Amino acid sequence: MGILIPAQIAAAQCIVHASPRAAGRGAACLDAVSLLRFADDLYTLRSKLAMVSVVACYDAYVPGHDGRKGWAELGAYFAKFTHTALPDMSVFRANSTMETVNVMFRAGETFSSPVLVARDNWEAGVRTEAEWDRQIYLIALYLVINVIWSCLGYRTANDNLFFPGRRDKQLARFVADRTGIMSFYNLPLLFLLAGRNDLLIWLTGWSYASCTLWHRWVARVATLQAIVHSVAYTWLEGERLAARWTEDPWRTGVVATIVMALMLPFAIRPLRERAYEAFLAVHIILSLVLLVLLFLHVRNFGTGYHAYLWACVGIWVFDRAARLTRVLFLTPTFKPNALALLPNPHGFVRLAIRTPRTLSPSPGSYFFLHLPSISPLANHPFTLASYRRTGAGGTELHFLCKPRGGSTSLLRASVERALANAIPHDLGALKLAVLLEGPYGVSHRLDRFDRVLLVAGGSGITALLPYIPLRECVSVVWMVQDAAQAEDVLVNELRQSAIGAALVDVWVTGSTTPSACLSRWPLGPPVPPPRAPSPEFPCPAAFSGYRCSYNSHMYRPTLSSPDAQHVLGGYTVVEKGRGECNGRVRVRWGRPCVTEILERHLHLEHSRLAILACGPDGMMDDMRAAVAAAYGRVGGDQMEYFEEAFSW
Repeated sequence: MGILIPAQIAAAQCIVHASPRAAGRGAACLDAVSLLRFADDLYTLRSKLAMVSVVACYDAYVPGHDGRKGWAELGAYFAKFTHTALPDMSVFRANSTMETVNVMFRAGETFSSPVLVARDNWEAGVRTEAEWDRQIYLIALYLVINVIWSCLGYRTANDNLFFPGRRDKQLARFVADRTGIMSFYNLPLLFLLAGRNDLLIWLTGWSYASCTLWHRWVARVATLQAIVHSVAYTWLEGERLAARWTEDPWRTGVVATIVMALMLPFAIRPLRERAYEAFLAVHIILSLVLLVLLFLHVRNFGTGYHAYLWACVGIWVFDRAARLTRVLFLTPTFKPNALALLPNPHGFVRLAIRTPRTLSPSPGSYFFLHLPSISPLANHPFTLASYRRTGAGGTELHFLCKPRGGSTSLLRASVERALANAIPHDLGALKLAVLLEGPYGVSHRLDRFDRVLLVAGGSGITALLPYIPLRECVSVVWMVQDAAQAEDVLVNELRQSAIGAALVDVWVTGSTTPSACLSRWPLGPPVPPPRAPSPEFPCPAAFSGYRCSYNSHMYRPTLSSPDAQHVLGGYTVVEKGRGECNGRVRVRWGRPCVTEILERHLHLEHSRLAILACGPDGMMDDMRAAVAAAYGRVGGDQMEYFEEAFSW
């Protein structure tokens, strides 16, 4: 799932909040200019050449009033975050004719004079501003709309025919009816967002993880509305509850509300991760039970409500039909088409699955794997680690599986039995039929960057492996708890011939004692608990002319364009002229600080860094915090951050 956070572009969103249409036009100028580099200062907001270019864009494409309003908002940002007053636009106006530049073709070039971005770039910036953070804004807007429609617009009267003189009961009846109706209205959206073949994914390009986030919020709103609906009617009918319970609409409505309320705690993340198959089965069964109960609940109220329920049924049937179509396309026969191996007893289960179709999956693609002989009803998403073409025009897909309980643990047990029963010189591989469903997912455009930093935790390495061959200069940082799992991947996917010029750092976090199984790779020292970086110190005489920082627990480059490091008496000295991307694998022991990892990769000026991370929640939280802290010191034109989903 991709998350882009360009710093000065995000800062320029201050412009949007005053007058979205007007200020968004001005912010689009800054967005476009920020993709270029200027000789006087790499950071766009400090570069006079860049600001002259922004003003030129304002003058060329933004109406005068809109431009002044946007410039004032940008000035407010400057005052708040840089403690510097932004001069009037007239200070940056240039008299000379400027070169018109298409930033899509010349992004990353360094310019020694101001430029005018092409109109197409500005228009693209306007569209970008309109879509920025749309998920957060749309969810907030969705919540606000539901709250407003649930709370406002009620009119009570003393001469009400049903509750004369009882405004409290009138209000309760109105609230009960409206929240019940709105809960119905939300159901089709709830089912739409639950599917893998979601029309919203195809139309918007959102990831499956983003849609599941939406799905959870819609479920909370619809359930809360159903609870309010039920509580209000319960209060209204307090004296007649026993009689009401004999009526079908009442009984089915109460049970339907209970079912919806139970689905929320049954879907919390710890339960999903610990018992995914059980969660999925319970979720599907309760959903079908809910639909049946709701059909019974409204059968006496006419057919108006049936349309929303049939829409849910149609969405569910379409998604299941699309899944079946994908499975039949990739695995038209149900013969054994996969080998499961366990080369390292403590490593990953490796799956090699063949399909007769010619596929070219992009990095970040994932497939749902159905293992009928292991667990007939279970299917799990697995990120594709690699693939190769077979001689018959087909494709062999490779997956790494880390058992987490359920069907994945059963798969490992089956492979271990095959190993135990293997004859001499046999691989001990388990042959089985696997139904493939996919590919799903989106690929991140890391080829647009000069350097790439891939940060993985545990089995998250599988999502990042396909990106390693895409760029010449790739740094990989992998934190893994088990040394045996590290060895498993190092001798296979991260072998020397596979990583090319990439620099791979493997941190074994489960121990501070080097293991014999990793002795063939150069080892680094254990990492003590992080401390605050020390200030800059004078370099030793042998390294005159360099800048050095002293820190007893980390390597901290401090020169622009440094490539090689020498450590002398606790000093880290950065030397120019030698590349970091040298095809090395280093193994270290202990738990690194992700902030220090990021800092070590932010020292090269005049280059753009892409950061792609995939790992457990704790690691990802630390990574996001480190990236957020780096912005402000590093411009969005130097660094962008992306994420891959680690679990569902």
